[in-house]
Amino acid sequence: MFLVVTAFPDERHRTWRAVPVAQTLAFPLAACWAVELWRLNRVRRAKDPNAGRANIVARAAEGFFAKALRENERDKVHGTAWYLLGAFISLLLYPCDVAALSVCALAFCDPAASLVGRSVLFRAARFNRRFANGKSVLGFVACFSVGVLTTWLLFRPVTGVFSVDDADASASFVILFGVVVGVVVAVVEFLGSKTFVDDNALIPVLVGAAAWPARGALLGWE
Repeated sequence: MFLVVTAFPDERHRTWRAVPVAQTLAFPLAACWAVELWRLNRVRRAKDPNAGRANIVARAAEGFFAKALRENERDKVHGTAWYLLGAFISLLLYPCDVAALSVCALAFCDPAASLVGRSVLFRAARFNRRFANGKSVLGFVACFSVGVLTTWLLFRPVTGVFSVDDADASASFVILFGVVVGVVVAVVEFLGSKTFVDDNALIPVLVGAAAWPARGALLGWE
C-alpha cells in the first residue's frame, strides 16, 4: 500500500473542500490567462496592416508563439489556460477525493483519446469510424476505459488512495462508480469541440459534478 502524505493530513477527503490548494493555483492561473490575452492581442495586431510600429512587436510575439503552439491553437486560448481553470474550479467546488479524480480524469483520459484517435495504426482500422467532429470510436472507447481504470486505482478497496478499509465498498460498487466517471469523461471529451468552453475546463468540472453524487450513493458520503 502506498501512503499519501499531504499538507493537510487531518482533513477527511470525502468532506473536506481543498480550497487552500485552489488558492495556490490562483496566481499561476491569473498569470497564464494574462499572457494568453496579451498573446491573442498581439496576434490580432500582427494581422492588422494599420497597426504601425506596434506591428513589429506584435509580429515578433506572434512568430515566437507560433513555434510553440499548434496551428489550430494560435488564434484561441491555449489548452493549458483552460486546464488550469478546470482544475481550479474543481478544487473550489468539490471534496478532495472528487477534485483529485476530476483532475486525473483530465490528465489521463483526454490524452488517451487523442493518442488512440490519432494513431496511424488505429486510424487505419476499418471499424474505427470517425465522426464529423474528427473524433473516433476507438478514441471514445480509450477515454472511457482509462476513466474506469483511473477511478479503480484511486478508489479500489483497501489499497486505493481514497479507500478506507475492506468494508468501505465492494469492488463492484467501485467498478460501477468507474463506469459513471468513464461515461461522463468520454461524452464530454467527444462533445467538447462543439462548445465555446474548451474540454480541458469542461472535463474536470462536469466529471466532478457527476462523480460527487455517484461516489456518495455508491461508496458513502463520510
